Parts: sequence; C-alpha cells; structure tokens
Amino acid sequence: MTELQSLIREAFIDPIRSVLIVDDQYPTWEEVLNEQLPEESRDPELNKRSAKKNWRDEPTGTLSVIRQFRKQKPALIIDIHDASDAYNSEGLDPAKGEKAEAEKVSPPEDTADHLHQSDLLILDYNLEGVTSGLEGRLARKILKSVLRNRHFNLVIIHTQEDQLKEVFYNCLVSLSTPLNLSFTKQKGLIDRLRGRLEELSDEEEFNPQELTNYFDLDTYMKLRHPSSGLSTVLEQYKKGDGPLSRLHEWAEKLGLDATQKIGFAYWAIEEFEKARKDVFSDEHFEGLNWAQEDERLWLRTGRGFVTFVKKDHQDLLNELQLSLQAWQPSPSRLLSAKVRHEISCNGVEAEDRTLSKSHVFAYFYNLIRNGGSEEKRAALVREHLNRKTETLTYQIAPTVVRFGESIFSADASTGDTFASHYGVDLSDKAAERFAASHFNSYVSTLPLIPGDDHLDCGHIFQMNSEWWVCATPACDMEPGQNTIAFVGASNELRPFTALKLNEMAEDKLTDRHINSGLYCFAEIEPGTIRCLGLPTQDVDDNPDFGSEKVTWRTFVAKNDGRFTDCKFNLIRPRLNAENLELHDDTATVMAKLRYEYALNYIQKVGVSITRIGLGYRAESFIR
Repeated sequence: MTELQSLIREAFIDPIRSVLIVDDQYPTWEEVLNEQLPEESRDPELNKRSAKKNWRDEPTGTLSVIRQFRKQKPALIIDIHDASDAYNSEGLDPAKGEKAEAEKVSPPEDTADHLHQSDLLILDYNLEGVTSGLEGRLARKILKSVLRNRHFNLVIIHTQEDQLKEVFYNCLVSLSTPLNLSFTKQKGLIDRLRGRLEELSDEEEFNPQELTNYFDLDTYMKLRHPSSGLSTVLEQYKKGDGPLSRLHEWAEKLGLDATQKIGFAYWAIEEFEKARKDVFSDEHFEGLNWAQEDERLWLRTGRGFVTFVKKDHQDLLNELQLSLQAWQPSPSRLLSAKVRHEISCNGVEAEDRTLSKSHVFAYFYNLIRNGGSEEKRAALVREHLNRKTETLTYQIAPTVVRFGESIFSADASTGDTFASHYGVDLSDKAAERFAASHFNSYVSTLPLIPGDDHLDCGHIFQMNSEWWVCATPACDMEPGQNTIAFVGASNELRPFTALKLNEMAEDKLTDRHINSGLYCFAEIEPGTIRCLGLPTQDVDDNPDFGSEKVTWRTFVAKNDGRFTDCKFNLIRPRLNAENLELHDDTATVMAKLRYEYALNYIQKVGVSITRIGLGYRAESFIR
C-alpha cells in the first residue's frame, strides 16, 4: 500500500462503520424471517418476491460480498434493502417492463430515510432487471435522493451492464441540468440555422438523424466537464479542434459559414439534450465533477463520492479506495475527513469530559433561564456553542495534527506532488494573486447564514452604492440590549456606528497596504472578491495612507437591527442648517468580518474619536 493509499484509507475507508446494500436480488431480513413463520402466517407477497431472487440458485456471489464487509476490523454493520417499496408505493411491477410508467417512480420517504443512515451505499444499477430496458432509472433516482442529503456519502454503483462507461454517463446526465436552458441569447442564431438546415434537408444534403455519427454521449460529457467548459470547447470548435472537431467536419461538408457553424454547435447540443430530456435533472448538484481512467470511473458532488464497479469484482472496499486515490483529494480534504472521523469517534468522550463540570453548565443554564428576551437567550446559546466547539476541536487537535504531519511526510517522500491535487498553479502570478485574495477573504470573513438574523459587529453592508461596515461592539448590537449613542430606550430602534469603506483596485495594492489593517477582502459574489478599504484616496495618490482620518457615522437600524434575506431598514441622521433630518433607507448585508478583524476597525473609530489636532503648519516646508 502506498503512502497516499494509507492516508486515504485512514481518512475515508477506516471511518466506515455501516454498509447498506440496495439490490433487488439480495435477501432481506423481512424475507428471511417470513420464511420461518408458520405457513398460514407468512406474507404471500414476500414469499413471491423472495422466490424470484437468484441468490437462491447461486448464493456464492451474494455471500462473498457480505463476507468482505464482515471480515473488516471492526466488522461492518450490514443492512440489505431491495427497493421493492419504490414499486409497491406506485402499484407497479418491474417485471412487466412498463417503461413509461416506471419513469414516474420515485423512492418513497421511508426508502430515502433508510439510505441516509449508512456510511457506505452499495447500489445495484439494475434494480428493475437487466432486461427491463429501463437503463437504471430507479437506481439513478435513488442516487439523486442520496446526494440531496446533508451528509457526505460514499456510494458504489454495482452493475451487470457490459458497458460500464454508459452506466457512468447515464448517472452523470441524471445529475446535470440541460445546457440549452441557458441558450436564451443564442435562440435567434439557432432558429436562423434551422431554416438553413431545412433547405439543406429539402435538397437531401442534410439528415438530422446523422447527428449521432458526429455527436455522441462521450462527446457531450467532454464538453460538460468542469475542466474545459462550453466557452473553451466552442473556441476550439471554431478552429476545428477539441471534442467537437467531428461536428465541425460535418458543418464543413454542409457548407455552413462561420456564423452558421456556431449556431450548428448550439443546435447539436440542444437536439442531443431534447432526446434525453427525461434523464436530465431539474435541480443543480453543486460541485459536480468526474474523471475516467480506463475502467476507473468516479464522480463527486459537494455531498458525495460515487464510483462504478462491475459485479465481478470481489473486493469492493479496495475498488472504492482506488477510485478515491484516482480522485486525488487535496491535503485539506484529507484533513477535513479526519476531523469528521475524530469528532465521530471521540466527540462523545470529549463532550462528556467537558460537561462533567456541572457547576459551570448549571451556571450557564441559569443565565439562559434568566436571559430575558428570545434574542438574548439565542446570543447566550451562540456564545456557548462557540466555546464548546473550540473546546472539542482543541481536544482532538493532537490527533489531527499528527495526521497532518503524516500527509506532509508522505508528500515529501513521493516528490511533493500533493499540491497538484488542488488544481491550482501558483507559479502563475495571476493565479497566485487570485488565490491570495481568496485566502485573505477566507481568513477574515465568515459565510453569511441564510434566513433571518440581526445586524452585528463586522457586517459589511451596501447602501445606495456605498460600502459600510458596522463598528459597534457585538454586545451592543444584540436586540433587546440598552441602546447607545442616544438617551432613552427603544425596542424598535438600534443605533450603531459604521465606518465607510471604499472599493479599491486590488492590483494596485502592495504588501504594505494589505498589512496596514485598513483593507479587507470580501467575497461579495461567489468567486468574486472585492477589496474594500478605509482610505478615501486612490493608493497611487495616497502614499501616506496610514494617517488618513476615518469616515464614520451613527445610523439607526429599524426593527431593533433584525433583517430578512440580508436586507434591513435604517435611519440616516443628517444636519441641515438648524435642523436634524432623518432619512429612511434600505441596506443589504453583503459579508461579515470575523470578530478580530471587526475589532481592528472598531479601534480605528477610537483613534479617530480621540485624535488630537495640533497647530503645526507644514506649508512652508513643502517645496
């Protein structure tokens, strides 16, 4: 076993404790026990279903699969499910081969719940039978159900199909949304092209049925791969290169001009997808990626890893491990998997050691009981959660750190190759700067939580194209707390101090600017980092940026600072001669600084408030 294999086994394989086999030919507990009942008490449907299963004639294959999991140390918990309830719930019989009806079958709720309670799923692709002609529709529906849940799943698709790649591609298509849904700008181009194709068809120079000769499933999946992207493939296509080179040859034979050739590519994609419209997904599976190396096929989403294995393989865990190795998980993913495992193994013990301090937590719960409002209690629970999480991770840290050291040692001994697993070339200056910006955002900001929340210290918000950051301490921002800045009390209004931020051109920043503490990096949109800073001048015109005064204002948030969908209403006080005007406005929370970075900005407010203006004049010294 190589060092990488050893790391993958420790991170992904060793944590497996339970296996669920979903196969219509395996015996279930219900069937086995049903046969031991007196004949008059047996369930006739179970008898009928059990009698058709091929394990009765040849149990060796089924037994060998079960034994391979039993021989693990510790032995794995095994459950078997035959997915028959997916048919029974609809009153369908897969043996009848009712293809049109079977497409309506969805795994019932009890099946879905069953699937989500296992560390490893062995899923038979041919639940309807190899000869049904249904091409694994039920298995693909179950796979989609599993990849919707909130856990990271390991799945092995087990099949008797001769062409493993077709099984692989069918599963990929069922997890993908059609590309043509985004062809809104190309519709006119496609429609004009159709007119030309109809003319060619009338002249018997074009037959749309020939599309399969130039554009097949393999071609389609190559242009869908995240490493290439449709725009890149189309650029190659214009030159007659890439996955669509054969389609380009056909366009040349048809005598299409340059514009028509582009429309021809979009037309081919649209026609291909229309023919498979019932297979595609109507939902997006985040993080979908895949690779194929000979017979080593795998795909992954943000919630699962899936490999594809023929039923003649005897060691499924080894096949899973080899596919995980082909995936080349980054050191960060290995560490994350190890953290999950350590929390699972040692979390209860570590938690018990912490909670055994009864006086501490009795006092804590007393604070909650007397916390007053719901918001105050929620704040106390959040505070408790943060401290408890820190305590838990502190206790498992030594084991995770040792695992991290083993990753580095394995990398060093194999030629420092693990960095390539990230798919980022940091020797490229543009890529390095992009990575540094995202790193700075990661270490300084927290992800926004969907749903209702309240304005807090460090929230960066946008108002009328202006950028601001809340610089009032968190304790004063909790709804229900005493108000600051104004005399009196209000359950509706929450005054707070905000610093004005100005968007800066990131490529003009030097290390001196970044380390000044005046700038922050916020991922306002996925993949897009905005550099926001306190200085109001461009960095080229502001060499002495460190001494710039801070622009700060006092605003009043309505609804006690609560917001929905990141939007909140506020009042902007403004002086106008002898009057104080109160303007209503709406702001949108775009990001949130981690507390230590927010405190850094709070300090800037303090410096601005306490600055001392001296009477020196510098004009005579300027040449």
